[in-house]
Amino acid sequence: MMATKNYTSIYNVKDMALNTIMPKYFDVNKVNTLNSGLLGFITEMIGSVTEDSFNTISAYIGERFPSTAVLPETIYNYLNIYQYNDILAKPSEVEMFLFVPEDFILSKATASGANISFTLDQNTIIDIEGKYFMLDYDIVFTMKKYKSSYIYTIKYDFSFQNDLSKLNNPYIKNKVVKIANSNYIALNIRVHQVSKTVETFNITTNDKINIPSFNINHTNQLANFEVFYKAPKDSEYTQLKKYPSTSSVPTSVKFCYYEIIDTDEFKISFARDIKHFTPEFNSEIEVHIYTTTGTEGNFTYSGDEINVITTSEKYPSNEGLIMFGDVISDAVSGRDVLTFDEMKEIVIAKMTTVDSLTTETDLQLHFNSLDISTDVDILFIKKRDDVFERLFSSFILMKKADGDFYKTNTCFLETKPGSLDDGGDFDYIYDQSSLSIIKPGRIFVFKNNSIDTLVPTQYRIGDAGIPTSPFKYTNPFLITLKSDPTIVGYYLNSVDSKYSLSFNYLNDESIYQFIVTKLSVYRNAMTGGNKYTLNLEAFPSAELDVAISEYDDNNNFIDHNIFKIIGIIEYNGENIAYFNFRLTGMDAANNTYNFTAELETNDYINGAFFNLTNVRDLQTNEVIEKPIPMTGCKISLLTFYKYTTEDNIPHEYGGLYDENENEQMSEFTLTNIYNNEDSLITFIQPYNLIRSYSTNAIDTSQNPYNIISSVPFVGSDDFKTSEIMFKFINLMGTQYASILNIVQNITNNYSIDLKFYNTYGRSRMFTVGEEQDKLDKVNISIYFKVSPIINTDSDLLVRDLKIFIKSFIEDINDNGYNSLYISNLIQEIENTFEQVKYLKFQKINDYSSDVQVIDNLSSSFSNLTSSERRNYVPEFLTIGEKDIRIDLI
Repeated sequence: MMATKNYTSIYNVKDMALNTIMPKYFDVNKVNTLNSGLLGFITEMIGSVTEDSFNTISAYIGERFPSTAVLPETIYNYLNIYQYNDILAKPSEVEMFLFVPEDFILSKATASGANISFTLDQNTIIDIEGKYFMLDYDIVFTMKKYKSSYIYTIKYDFSFQNDLSKLNNPYIKNKVVKIANSNYIALNIRVHQVSKTVETFNITTNDKINIPSFNINHTNQLANFEVFYKAPKDSEYTQLKKYPSTSSVPTSVKFCYYEIIDTDEFKISFARDIKHFTPEFNSEIEVHIYTTTGTEGNFTYSGDEINVITTSEKYPSNEGLIMFGDVISDAVSGRDVLTFDEMKEIVIAKMTTVDSLTTETDLQLHFNSLDISTDVDILFIKKRDDVFERLFSSFILMKKADGDFYKTNTCFLETKPGSLDDGGDFDYIYDQSSLSIIKPGRIFVFKNNSIDTLVPTQYRIGDAGIPTSPFKYTNPFLITLKSDPTIVGYYLNSVDSKYSLSFNYLNDESIYQFIVTKLSVYRNAMTGGNKYTLNLEAFPSAELDVAISEYDDNNNFIDHNIFKIIGIIEYNGENIAYFNFRLTGMDAANNTYNFTAELETNDYINGAFFNLTNVRDLQTNEVIEKPIPMTGCKISLLTFYKYTTEDNIPHEYGGLYDENENEQMSEFTLTNIYNNEDSLITFIQPYNLIRSYSTNAIDTSQNPYNIISSVPFVGSDDFKTSEIMFKFINLMGTQYASILNIVQNITNNYSIDLKFYNTYGRSRMFTVGEEQDKLDKVNISIYFKVSPIINTDSDLLVRDLKIFIKSFIEDINDNGYNSLYISNLIQEIENTFEQVKYLKFQKINDYSSDVQVIDNLSSSFSNLTSSERRNYVPEFLTIGEKDIRIDLI
């Protein structure tokens, strides 16, 4: 039997070499075995190499697993593999006014066609309270002589892309102001807390031609870098696309790979395959490196002096330019680069699920790792797995700003066919498509003594005369029932969102330009509204000769009818309809004008489209009903100005009609076009992951009705204000978007069914009393009498007791399986509050004091039958502080 070799230390290896291997080859009595001799050198070398080999293998094995990895490069490589790139620092940003002397700009401007122009270098440094901020891009001033002064069009130079920037509109709001008898051009800009350095590399040696790469070191935290390339024959640099080193890229673009090596080093490299782009011999690579101090850049501006330092190697005209600034916002949004431990946690979470989701545990782990909101929790259960369907159920639990949970439930819905006018339960009936609709905001109540079936009333949120009921629910979604074939659909048609606009067209011949940056879309469908309200602000790029509007001496708003905005809806690259905005207000101090448009709908849904009923035909100008996309809708916004002292410039949209003033746009000059191509509008969000089925039945009087399964409802009291309603919708929307993003990663063709916890209503699982009667409501109330010790602050004690009791009751919920024992609650109160002499339990809900236990009969989801599993809804005991009654004795 072979003897076990001992390699546990370098000394054991040397001992084996001397006493086991050497006697086989040498006469040990004739060999010098001193450490200082040749044999000592050989055994030391063998021992060191062997020990290093074992250490290397151990280190390699450790680096294979993220939980034991210690090298940053290992974790960075794992993040690249999982295509997680959000690891760099984020600089803080500040909104400010930059004041540029008009005389200096005009004296340094150069001819640019019919105009003159001046460029302010991006490298200008703005020192705010000792922290350096920079522009995102060069700023180009274009000046046009008009009467006795100049009209300024000022915009960012988008000739290269800076990934730090969120700008998608190049135009800068500006105004000429007089300060100390001198004119200054005030620019309204946002700047980032970064410092910029430039590294240049030359490709000059043959051994680097095939696979050139560069390691770049930096100080502070890396926020961004941009890479530029100049071939020997080129006079200008070309920006290269950047891709992580693990990416596969198209062959038709010039690109480079990047790899984060450590917190102070990254690497630029190029493709090995000759069919991809590689730098030519004797070419140049220029890397612009942006670093930041991260969270240290966040601060509240104290009003100290701002120093603007103009430096430019590119524009000699910037020399001698003296500017000053005024900060109008705090420095916010700065974030430090992810730490090694933070990146390690991300890698472990992704590796645990192999970035795919196969089990309930995978789904739960994935959503627990998301930083969605602390006000949302979710439970995943494998609901069905057979030859017909493979399905997970997800149940959402959401918390309001006051700490109470939203009142939610998932129930059966029983409906009578037909419209409300005909004695049915539906708001709209479309016979031509066999479609019935229940609009959001209806009031629902339990059918008789049912614990799981609701019926609709004729009332809506906000109506007078709603019948008294212990539980009143509403539907946040538009519910559609298609009878042929039978399909139930859910759609969220309330919206309160803002969409960014991108510059699309500039009329160079127009003296004035107009800037529009945001479009807001609002509809509260819960209150029965059938209109989407679109709002935007527009402002001219320079002072106008004639005001667009004004207020008269009696504060009446007057529109001078010289500026118009028209929206054109686009689908598949074609304009399909248009609508008018109307001027609704102005801010004279900031020279901004408010415009509003209202789009009406009947909520008729057909596939991915819904109907607008008041848009206009582009050819005939007639009001038409037109289907438009529910999601991903693109709208172009056209701005028109009527010159009163100049000729108006003809354009292709002259046939469009302004319904507000009965004018054709041929009387106006088209100045600008903006669109939301990078921020497409969602008017109605289909919630396809909410799954229900409908069955037809006949009651004892032979009247037909439908039963829709697993319909999500919300307590109507929670939607008394639009603020609370939209907080719910936003929480729900964020969670739904996250689920949509990972559905494609679920293996084996599983899908997800989205529903609500039961936090409000009659219980199906909790019981009370010896007869195990069903708990009358899961949103419980409780009543104690408490005797405090002498000299106790009574108000403070009551407040703290309510907080403690609420936390105790809601914390015992464990996926809906735990029970509530009043004896345990009393024990915890006595252990926690030394101010309490004793307390008496009075009641839970309206039960007698004999009921001191709420039992949960569903010990495990796995024990349910297939029928129970399909209709299972987890329950969560909730209690509000107002439902905790404490009387001091």
